[in-house]
Amino acid sequence: MGATQSGSGAPYDPNKLETWKLQHVQMIYDKYVSDNFDFGVTKPDFKTLMTAVDGSDELADDLWDMMDPKQAGMIATLEALCALIVGCQGDLDGKVDLTFNCFDFNNGGDISYDEMVILMSSALSGMVKLAKQGMPPDDAEMEKLTDNAFLDADSDMNGTIHKKEFSDWVKNQIAQNKTTLTTMDILQTFGLITADQAAESAPAPAPTSEADPFAVEESGGGDQSSAPPAPAPAAAEGSGGGVWSGTVAAGVGSVKVEHTGSDVVFDLNGKTAQCQDHGFSSVSDLQQFAKLFATRLKVEGKKKDLVLGPWKHNDDLKDFLQLCIVNLADKATALKQRKVVLDRQVAAM
Repeated sequence: MGATQSGSGAPYDPNKLETWKLQHVQMIYDKYVSDNFDFGVTKPDFKTLMTAVDGSDELADDLWDMMDPKQAGMIATLEALCALIVGCQGDLDGKVDLTFNCFDFNNGGDISYDEMVILMSSALSGMVKLAKQGMPPDDAEMEKLTDNAFLDADSDMNGTIHKKEFSDWVKNQIAQNKTTLTTMDILQTFGLITADQAAESAPAPAPTSEADPFAVEESGGGDQSSAPPAPAPAAAEGSGGGVWSGTVAAGVGSVKVEHTGSDVVFDLNGKTAQCQDHGFSSVSDLQQFAKLFATRLKVEGKKKDLVLGPWKHNDDLKDFLQLCIVNLADKATALKQRKVVLDRQVAAM
């Protein structure tokens, strides 16, 4: 686990991550734990966290922009920590050790399957944003990657991964016995970029989508207990796509709601606005999602186009973030159940 650029010959500059030592990232992690920062933080809180390293204000701004490419106004703290770990200078053992500690939430000396799900999602997403290459895995890919990683790492098959097992897994399966490991190496190992992309010296910017759901017209602090929205799956379970709901948008009127593929489409007399479904897979969740997003609808221009504006009220944004948390928890439970099935299959071999 190493930086995209080594930076080994450059003098230390608190605003250049490639010159940071692992001890600087440790200072950030220690402040994250001691001051009880949330999984999701706003920019002012993130800049406060980064004050653990003196003079790093410019880096805090740069890292924020990388972790928040869609200008959501909130980032996943663990993604940023993973980016700092892989981007700084340091030996592989030290980086593996600090990564493990970040996700051993109860300090029990081992990582559960649920913690491994969060580790894989946070680390890969953080590295994709840091490298500005590739795309984070979708739900199906993440499920497969986590299943394989947990089964490979849990060598004694006791249902948890202790630190030595995690270290052995990283060194043998990811680093493949190399003493250094770059961001591009890791992304290529997990199939998130090609060999040609890994060889490029100037990464392309990460793709962006529609106006971000987290933007708020007037910020009032917001709920910082959120996790990032999950990648979008296919159509809702049992919905089969098509028009399945309707809702009322203040100042707009009654709109039809359609779930098509991974998009939610709002229709007002033939004028449409759409957004990604953000990983909500049940009809009830999608209906609640549509009701919340309908508060952002407005009619603009001479042609009376239907558009999605920013959030008008922080309470609606908070409800959306809480819905994201519940959705991620449900998926973690489903993945844990899948692990039980896989364990039985392995035991039967």
